[in-house]
Amino acid sequence: MQVLIIVYELHKEPTSEDYKKVLNIIKSYDFIKIGGSEYCIYTNDSPQTVSDKLTVYFDGNDRLLVIKVTNPKQGWLSKDQWKWLNDRL
Repeated sequence: MQVLIIVYELHKEPTSEDYKKVLNIIKSYDFIKIGGSEYCIYTNDSPQTVSDKLTVYFDGNDRLLVIKVTNPKQGWLSKDQWKWLNDRL
């Protein structure tokens, strides 16, 4: 299992079906929200597999980045976010 960070920008209304489908895919994993459009997920899936699942609902002007999180790491997160992350790394 690994932690992946997902950062995306969708140029769609948050109420659109594609937007909802992207969020449903992310939330189908063990996840924590980091920011507006940033999530960490805990998964056996590769970054490519996660990207392939999400980009079905993306257009040419949308953006996506999926990266494996490893130690060492640093950032400015809440206690709960750090606990979630440290428990899985």
